[in-house]
Amino acid sequence: MRRIYLLQYSQGGRDHRVTIGRHGVEFTAEQARNEARRLRGLIASGENPAQVRSHERSVPTIAARGERYLEEYAGLHKKPSALAQYKRNLQNHINPLIGALKVSDAERQDISRIMRDIAAGKTAKDEKTKRQGRRIVRGGEIVANRVHALLSKMFQLAEDWKYRPAGSNPCRGAKRFAEHKVERYLSVDELARLGRALNAAKEGRLIVDPEASGTVIYLKYRGEQSRCAKGAVGAIGDDATRSSSLRGETSGEVSMAFVGWAGDRQNLYTVF
Repeated sequence: MRRIYLLQYSQGGRDHRVTIGRHGVEFTAEQARNEARRLRGLIASGENPAQVRSHERSVPTIAARGERYLEEYAGLHKKPSALAQYKRNLQNHINPLIGALKVSDAERQDISRIMRDIAAGKTAKDEKTKRQGRRIVRGGEIVANRVHALLSKMFQLAEDWKYRPAGSNPCRGAKRFAEHKVERYLSVDELARLGRALNAAKEGRLIVDPEASGTVIYLKYRGEQSRCAKGAVGAIGDDATRSSSLRGETSGEVSMAFVGWAGDRQNLYTVF
């Protein structure tokens, strides 16, 4: 017959019961009595061990918390492309490394460790898929930084949802990897090919990704001819830019930016 040690007590006009452990497996009789004395001391100081145990059992794992984050936050506040990236980072990096860890148990060293592992390529993989394709997962320092940002937001919400104490976000002390901005200019040949592609898209001879249908290319000329630079900047709001035509020549360098259109508003997103 299996024997289990229990402690029963009353607090706040209600009866409570706490399981101490199994006899001969987890506790001897003497160890069970000592644990009961410890629990009674907590009860005398106003704590409720049964309530604490119940709360601990209700704390989700990081994997479960990630699912809730995607459903209740990212799915409502993030763009589809960002949501897809979060799902991939959870499935490919976070869950395999710390998904089984409870949200309340995660510490700074856990975040630092997962970032080191991702940067070192421990979660990278190249495997076949069912449809004769390949599934490639890459690691690296940049991916580790994106995972850090995702986890930081998840733990911030965990504090709001009372799974962690306020101000206990373990990502706060885990250092991110340095990122260096890369600036590159198009060559004359690349500019020519870009112009042909834009004209083909305008004439319907080139199929454009639907997600990019609200984006036009804006070229900013940086060279010796200041009038070219002024002309390019002035073209942001006119029909020339809307039709994605390329005009002007310069001996200077050329950089490219994406201008997104939302109704009559223009938004400059990225320059590279």
